[in-house]
Amino acid sequence: MPDIPLEKDQFWFRSTLFEIEVGEDKETNPLCYGRQLANWLVSALRSDGITVEGIFPEDWGWCVMVRKTPFSLWVGCGSVCGDQQAGEQLPRGTDVVWTCIVVAEVALLKRLFRAPDTAPKVAKLFMRVKHLVTSSPGTTLVEEPLIIGCPLWVEISPSISMQIANIAPSTPRANAKGTIYSVS
Repeated sequence: MPDIPLEKDQFWFRSTLFEIEVGEDKETNPLCYGRQLANWLVSALRSDGITVEGIFPEDWGWCVMVRKTPFSLWVGCGSVCGDQQAGEQLPRGTDVVWTCIVVAEVALLKRLFRAPDTAPKVAKLFMRVKHLVTSSPGTTLVEEPLIIGCPLWVEISPSISMQIANIAPSTPRANAKGTIYSVS
């Protein structure tokens, strides 16, 4: 699959605001959560005067679609679940690292014929989303986790995953317990 150029920005955080809902990963993939985060973000964005076109599940988490034209501009809401295995008891929301990634996608034909500059819109939305999240009580920014469990940035597609994760295939990574994982 060819690389798809994306303009994107991402941050990770812990929060007391969100819990994992029983069965929400039936709409995504096992261990991929973020419905409460996405619903909260839709309300926060609308309260901030930003129009949101919709929210829907993806295989990696939840997508908040801000606009579709002249390019898709969306916020991915997801979680990093660490060492959790499918079928285990759900972690508490405070034990999860949450993530938001702001992405702009330009359709192929538009890329061929004068693609719009997406960087300013991504930067502006990223700053608004990050401000809304970090100004909420009980929320703390954290570094990108080194845990590979249900990461938003690895599940989008094989070609995009390495761009977003900024790692090469089969690069070993370790979690806080020292367990080595390999991304392929």
